[in-house]
Amino acid sequence: MICKNKNNHKTIHKKHKKNINKTHKNKQQRKLMKGGVKPGQCFDYIMQEELDIEKYISENPDNIVFQFSKNNFICSSKEFIFSRYDDAIDFICVKPVSYSNFRNNIGPQGEKIYYPVPFFNLQPLALAFGGIATVENLFKVVLLTKDQFFILQKVGEAESTISYKSASGDNIVSDAHCQVGSNRTIYKIFSESQPTYNDSECSSFRAPSSL
Repeated sequence: MICKNKNNHKTIHKKHKKNINKTHKNKQQRKLMKGGVKPGQCFDYIMQEELDIEKYISENPDNIVFQFSKNNFICSSKEFIFSRYDDAIDFICVKPVSYSNFRNNIGPQGEKIYYPVPFFNLQPLALAFGGIATVENLFKVVLLTKDQFFILQKVGEAESTISYKSASGDNIVSDAHCQVGSNRTIYKIFSESQPTYNDSECSSFRAPSSL
């Protein structure tokens, strides 16, 4: 099926790519996974303590660990991520702007302000320090699977972003609103069962209301 939506994932990634269209080879991903699951520590930002990775993921199937650089591992849980979902949605802006009316995603000249594909802001989870990953990626690789260990891979940069609240006309001062300085690093999330991942061509994914 050919997607006629010009605002699909492929269009966004092509515009903002660094390495986004490079294929992540299975051999390279398995090597990362092998290094990540060795006995070590992950940091729990909620409890402010370091935990043993193997013990942590064995205690509860809901417990998960993210690796976002060679020696950085974050403890989290699927329930915790889902509970923060509604307050952590961002969109990538077509370009930085200075105006403040974003309703209906139409600018002063009738132009589109942001791409309608939703991204999950990883900052509230202390993951990737303000990076984003598509909502589809988050659900299909993390929340709706039995995997417990995940790798965040940098794949691009968004010059500016806008929060869901700002896009709806609220909190334009405190939240990202396509202003200069609201840039975000784009990540893809991989797991052992999905060492390669690509969003569906059309932005038709809808997040479930419960796990």
